[in-house]
Amino acid sequence: MTDAEIKRQVNRIKENKAKADANQQSWRDILRGYIYRAEWGQKDFIEQTSLSKTVYRRLMGKEEKKIDLKSLVAISLALKIPSDKAQEIIYGCGYSFDNSMIHFYYHTFIEECWDFDDANVVLYAGTGESFGKK
Repeated sequence: MTDAEIKRQVNRIKENKAKADANQQSWRDILRGYIYRAEWGQKDFIEQTSLSKTVYRRLMGKEEKKIDLKSLVAISLALKIPSDKAQEIIYGCGYSFDNSMIHFYYHTFIEECWDFDDANVVLYAGTGESFGKK
């Protein structure tokens, strides 16, 4: 390859990377898109996820505020987000699943696309915790 060809290929790869970056959505944007498509307002969000107004405000507000892993799992299950997209959201928010029992429950629910109510019952039976106040 000549120096000119190398330079052209480097520039082409950099341009493609810039395009990919421009098309990448943040985890918040992805979740908001699912919420908008479900036509959920704050009341619907709270009813469907058993989470609080505070979580809804953190997600929908202008400030970038982190949401805990349990809430992300609850939202993903309630919205019936496909496993690969739910994991993208979780990893995009900076979380990963470790080898703890609670994370194993979360990962199983996401990986197998569990129904929110079923997951909440099994989570409580297995750990004594639930996604929220439901």
